[in-house]
Amino acid sequence: DGYEKVRVSDGGKDPIAYIHRLVAAAEYGFDAIEGMHVHHTNGIPWDNRPGNLQVVTSSEHGQLHGQNNKVKS
Repeated sequence: DGYEKVRVSDGGKDPIAYIHRLVAAAEYGFDAIEGMHVHHTNGIPWDNRPGNLQVVTSSEHGQLHGQNNKVKS
């Protein structure tokens, strides 16, 4: 899907963490991204520079992509 991700082991099941969400959390704080989507402003899913990431609501993200919330967070 083009999104950079990392596998995080917790001793059992291995969850996936999306790099763009980790970068946004480091840049804006966990509270700012909780329940929010992180949008790649230039449309390139592997471009995770802080300046390319925008924290938006689900509705805003759908509008940015011309869809009704059918995008990755």
